[in-house]
Amino acid sequence: MPDIYLGLDPGASGGMAAITEGLNGPKVIDLFPLKGRGGKPRPYKEVHRWLRWQTSHNPVRACVEKVGGYISRNPEQRGHQAGVLTRWAGALEMALVSLDIYYEAVPPQRWQAHFNLTRVKEERTSKWKGRLADKAREIFPSAHITLATGDALLLARYCQWVHTRPDEMVPPSEPTYA
Repeated sequence: MPDIYLGLDPGASGGMAAITEGLNGPKVIDLFPLKGRGGKPRPYKEVHRWLRWQTSHNPVRACVEKVGGYISRNPEQRGHQAGVLTRWAGALEMALVSLDIYYEAVPPQRWQAHFNLTRVKEERTSKWKGRLADKAREIFPSAHITLATGDALLLARYCQWVHTRPDEMVPPSEPTYA
């Protein structure tokens, strides 16, 4: 049974992705935006159900984007957006813990550097998310990738790379979480 690798991008416009190793390289199993119909956040129960389904078949490893202090360009939304981001990050991590899924919190700069992606100073968020989604489409051309799931798919691919490279390439200082 091949392992399943999850990428989890917290936040109001984030998403989750599951990939595995197919016959011809990495294969997308499923993409799950954290916003449902009408743009409303999905209930935590749906997120937990999706994660539980992923663990019901094969061994699973996950990478969650590590969140820090978020400062919006719009001063009126700073507190709200930071709250949404940290609430989703905590909910995703708690769901992983409750399902005994091994995961690592990865700073965005680390997984983005793996794909040679760097945000340009003053670049609008929509343009940056578009470039991330374009990179995901380049790797997974047959998948239906949106701005909400592009980051998650790249995180899942990074997770697969981290867990399938030779042991001698893994720096001993990398944090692990269980």
